[in-house]
Amino acid sequence: CRAGTYYDGAQERCILCPNGTFQNEEGQITCEPCPRPGNSGALKTPEAWNVSECGGLCQPGEYSADGFAPCQLCALGTFQPEAGRTSCFPCGGGLPTKHQGATSFQDCETRVQCSPGHFYNTTTHRCIRCPVGTYQPEFGKNNCVSCPGNTTTDFDGSTNITQCKNRRCGGELGDFTGYIESPNYPGNYPANTECTWTINPPPKRRILIVVPEIFLPIEDDCGDYLVMRKTSSSNSVTTYETCQTYERPIAFTSRSKKLWIQFKSNEGNSARGFQVPYVTYDGKHSLQHMERASLL
Repeated sequence: CRAGTYYDGAQERCILCPNGTFQNEEGQITCEPCPRPGNSGALKTPEAWNVSECGGLCQPGEYSADGFAPCQLCALGTFQPEAGRTSCFPCGGGLPTKHQGATSFQDCETRVQCSPGHFYNTTTHRCIRCPVGTYQPEFGKNNCVSCPGNTTTDFDGSTNITQCKNRRCGGELGDFTGYIESPNYPGNYPANTECTWTINPPPKRRILIVVPEIFLPIEDDCGDYLVMRKTSSSNSVTTYETCQTYERPIAFTSRSKKLWIQFKSNEGNSARGFQVPYVTYDGKHSLQHMERASLL
């Protein structure tokens, strides 16, 4: 029998735990009584699988001596984000809350209206820049918001979620078709990033690359670049290399049977980057007439 039920031997089947009881383990033959069984009006529906399902718990922003009703609201300057608690947390630094019954540290009011990209430190009573991987778009906040998923920011003091960037890139490629793209594409790529791909097609096949467009900062003096060559050695045969923006598409065949590709950015300005598809073809069928030919 699953949690929230018990095995009734007389009926030879699993029965829901009745009101006023709970069971948080599987395969049990009884249910446990909820605390404060006299408060039946607050009990939840049958099949309680945890003591918190019993009902009568103090809600977030409330507390009592045992965590059950009757409850009191958290006083000004304190908060409680969880149910069934016996006390509330102080904001710290003598900070007040906007109202009684606060449920989050974010309800604590700051003494200083920190600007976006900063948070109020309750210990030092100063505005601190949001650390890397967080941001804060509003004034007067005592916390920073974490970037979602696997994204992070280039620098501290970020003010918008759009500054959270995905840094994932690079890898081994060997299928008949595929593509490479700058990290965070089509958003701006991160600063100080380095991506390396290798395309190793099936035997007797060659590589055709198509660059629809590429966006790199013009004023960076080749601080950001994309290069394609046979191997990682700077002396190997180079097929393509650029550190500039090109909005006109170009297609070309690799000058080697496999391809090593690197994209690198510095700490300066960023741009949208690129998404470059490739296909492999039978080496017996020449595509030399397409090499470095602009698409119309």
